[in-house]
Amino acid sequence: MLRARYIVWVVLSLLTVFGTSGCVPSSQELQLKLKEHNIAKEVYIKNDTQGYDTYGTGKRALSTLFRAQSYSVIDIKEGYARLAALDGDLWVAVDALESEPTYLLRLSANVPSALIEIDGHPYEKGVRLPKGLYRIHASADGFLTQEFEVTLEADNEREILLEHDSTTQRDLDSEQETAQGLLERDEAEALRIAAEAEAAKIAADKEQKAKMAQRALKRANEMKKSLFIDKRQKLMWQDDEAAATIKRAWVTKANFDAKNFNDTQGESALSYCKNLRLLGYSDWRLPTKHELKSLYAQKGSLKNVSGSWYWSSSLTTSAPERAWCVYFKNGDGYSDLKNAHNHVRCVRILE
Repeated sequence: MLRARYIVWVVLSLLTVFGTSGCVPSSQELQLKLKEHNIAKEVYIKNDTQGYDTYGTGKRALSTLFRAQSYSVIDIKEGYARLAALDGDLWVAVDALESEPTYLLRLSANVPSALIEIDGHPYEKGVRLPKGLYRIHASADGFLTQEFEVTLEADNEREILLEHDSTTQRDLDSEQETAQGLLERDEAEALRIAAEAEAAKIAADKEQKAKMAQRALKRANEMKKSLFIDKRQKLMWQDDEAAATIKRAWVTKANFDAKNFNDTQGESALSYCKNLRLLGYSDWRLPTKHELKSLYAQKGSLKNVSGSWYWSSSLTTSAPERAWCVYFKNGDGYSDLKNAHNHVRCVRILE
């Protein structure tokens, strides 16, 4: 009887010792720690890292744990996780672990301003993603959109090459028809005014209304002769005879010789557009290089055009004495000296 009581006492003592020693937390305690650090019980090494004999100060590195290796978490203390390993438990920083293996997806594009998305979300440089299939979407103004899929099973790097968007002839025809529709609408409005003037001639001011109709018709005809409506860019372009003949330097010779490369006063291309008064519009300006290149793609719709260089307002980043112009024979861009005399075609925002 005494022997049986002794055995029971020994067993209870051992259970008490192991239950209060704190060597390994209970399952419930461990789950709370895992939840607190947002990791699972089965974890993976995020990047190659060191495994230590303990946590805190005085710890010694025992071995290197390699990326994507799988371990079970036994305990977590002071930002370190205790991992079960075949040759003995190791302590590793919690931020070196992840709940599933992830891989680097490095994406770049030949257009710096390109917008890259992964499954509809903006791409962030250095992003790490779990294994799987991802849809990539890349776009930029003036370039064809690209969409493709990437199967991510390891670190992956991809350069996206976007191609220039050459406007199709069908699009050009459609834009020309739209512009023609705007002009026809103005002409119809002029005819309506003329009809009203004719109907009201008996009541009052017959001559004045007739003149109004004539002016409206004249304006509609002048718009046909002197303007081009760029529906795609929502711009109104100067398209009179001067657009094919007028030449100006970007700055005057005096300013150029004095190295006042940004002083556009006097007989300059920018001053010409600023002072232009055409069909009642006075808010003309010199177009950008991008706007000129887009206009070149619609060159066939212009009535007055020179197959030579046209100034833009776009400056070069490295040479203050130069500015960009576009060659209307082939659409090429070139940074010319600002004292060169090139053609000038002005533009304004379409209201």
